[in-house]
Amino acid sequence: MISLVIVGSLILTGDSEQHGRVRETSRLKQLERAFRSLQKMAATVEYSLRVTTTIPKGNYTDLVLPMTGRKGEFPRTDYTYEWPAHLLLDFSRNRARKTTRKRIFNLDRGIFVPDHSVEVFDGKRYKRYQPRKDNFTETYKPPAEQADLLLLATRTEGVFFDALYHPVLYAHGTLIGLSKAISARSFRLPVVVAEWAYRSTVTEDGTELHVFRTRPVPIAPSPLHELWVDFSKDGAVVKVLYFPDAADTRPSHEISIQYEKSDGDWLPVHWKVLRYHPRQGFRLTRSDEVQVENIRKNIPVTDASFDIPLEAGMTVRDVETEERFRVGTDGKTLIRVGAFSQKHETNTGLILSILVSFALLVFVLLVVWQYRRHRGLAKGK
Repeated sequence: MISLVIVGSLILTGDSEQHGRVRETSRLKQLERAFRSLQKMAATVEYSLRVTTTIPKGNYTDLVLPMTGRKGEFPRTDYTYEWPAHLLLDFSRNRARKTTRKRIFNLDRGIFVPDHSVEVFDGKRYKRYQPRKDNFTETYKPPAEQADLLLLATRTEGVFFDALYHPVLYAHGTLIGLSKAISARSFRLPVVVAEWAYRSTVTEDGTELHVFRTRPVPIAPSPLHELWVDFSKDGAVVKVLYFPDAADTRPSHEISIQYEKSDGDWLPVHWKVLRYHPRQGFRLTRSDEVQVENIRKNIPVTDASFDIPLEAGMTVRDVETEERFRVGTDGKTLIRVGAFSQKHETNTGLILSILVSFALLVFVLLVVWQYRRHRGLAKGK
């Protein structure tokens, strides 16, 4: 009798495990079909956004004191401001344009300063236009040697697609996992569900949502991406959680997205991005609330849509060679004026963001390498 009970228990356990594998395979196929369908929605897309950003009181205090010796809290109160953003993507030829009029914190001055820029990627080269004339205020003027135009040919990873813009990528079929880093050079990724696992089903406001997580990678720390997907809205990603390590119970990024149906497609119309500092008790470091003001799909674009024309007198810096140029009076000729010098006042807020992006890039690339190596070893067994 006892043996019959044990055998019956083993059969039930086996059936349960088999059912779980079948369910996971089914949900992963559903996720793959949904994202492949989303990629067919539009060859080009244009988003006009209105962003409200809040930086908590004291967020930069730990950086200002050691770098400048200034005491006090920076910022002294919660700092909230609104700014417009415009995003144009050409999925068919992997080209992008982003226009923003935001602010960044300048550590040298201990104040927020303008960061008005246009960034483009034409499929080969990244350019960032930050004209001095558009970044002046009564209390701040850009350093004299700050170039109007930055050029970057090869090291384009880590720029362009901050988490703020991830909802747009998800909505148009980019499944952001760990096997390949998102960058200006590659933002229309093949749909790869092999690195994902089906986790559970949850119900929010009467809607059934399906939770997917990236599979653990053999690296410490081992990051995780978690998506909450609404298949009743054609695979819309309504929540995103980025965990810096599988052992963490709290995310470093949390994105909540709302959708509306337009011309037969579910499109994001509002989202909120919360960022937390994993090394400081996951304290909130920034929140962004995004309202979509306009969306246009399949609009005509040209090469000029993803370029920044030279103008007479414009200063140009090649980031990779550190050479500086001035555009001649003909508006075409680049006249070399020497190498870039960092002896002037540095826009530390921008440099910090670049350093953080580069560090994140190195980490992501290491994760990708370990992930592919692990898959290769697994296939060889």
